[in-house]
Parts: sequence; C-alpha cells; structure tokens
Amino acid sequence: MRRVIFSSIGLSALGWLLLASRCDDSVGEQCADSSDITVDTSGPDAGTTSIEETVQLYFDLVNAERLDELVTLFAPDAQLHTPLNDQIVQGTGELRDYYSMIFAFSPYHLDTPLQTFTKGDQVSVVIKADTGPSQEQADTFIAVDWMHFDAQGKIKTLYMIFDTGPLQ
Repeated sequence: MRRVIFSSIGLSALGWLLLASRCDDSVGEQCADSSDITVDTSGPDAGTTSIEETVQLYFDLVNAERLDELVTLFAPDAQLHTPLNDQIVQGTGELRDYYSMIFAFSPYHLDTPLQTFTKGDQVSVVIKADTGPSQEQADTFIAVDWMHFDAQGKIKTLYMIFDTGPLQ
C-alpha cells in the first residue's frame, strides 16, 4: 500500500521558512555565500565541490548505501536530528551506526530530491521518500532535510523532518 503524507506545497513553504529564519541580513547578520564554500571529498570521486554538489552527492550516496563515503560529507562533530525516537545523532561514528541501522531497517529505499533551496551555508531539500521491504511494498512520503554547512563545506547539522507514521 502506498501513501503520501503532507503536501509538497506545504513542505516547500516549510523549507523556505527554515532558511529565512536562520539568517537575517536586516539586523546585520552575515550570511555565507554558498559559492564560497567548498568541500573536499575522499574516495574515487575526490575533488572540490560546491554545497549544491555535496547535497546531490549526499542523496546519491544514501541511495547507493555507500556508507564510508557518506560519513566523509559530515564534520567530525556533526549532529543529525531525526524524528525517529526524537533522536540526536552526534559525530561520524554515531552517524555511521545510524545510517547502517536505517539501511538494514528498510531494504528498499529511494530518496528523490524534488526541490532544493539554498541560502548561504544552509540548504533545505524537499524529498520524495520511498521506503519499505521491497519496491512493491514501499510507502511514499514527503520529507524535508535542512542542512547547515561549516566553513570547510562539511555538513555540520542535518534536521530530518517527516511524519514517522508510514514507518510504523
């Protein structure tokens, strides 16, 4: 049975609100320019990439379950906030354990970015998520990932926002 949770229009608005609430030029707060932030990735695709390229690489690596490369996109002290048990995952070791658990829990998963909003060193992505024991038995839901990057272009904070109902 396939279900869709939330409307993509509502989540698009949420994505923009998340970004707008984090950096206010009108009060003199300096926002980073995403074109000035790059990240060095290790592995076969080593090189310098922009935040937008890092976000796409994140989804490519999640969908391919390339765990070793995935954790290199995060700062050593990164935090991931997930609605699963209101959990906060801290550091690359815990991130590795978290993603291993997610991959094992859902043998089939495909995260498809639908819309991406970038403001400085922050990115909000509206995602169509398909997850389940198989493609035929997957539930579909809409989620938002909000990412904040550090000065080295690594993911410093990742908030995953979705309704956990389809996963229970």
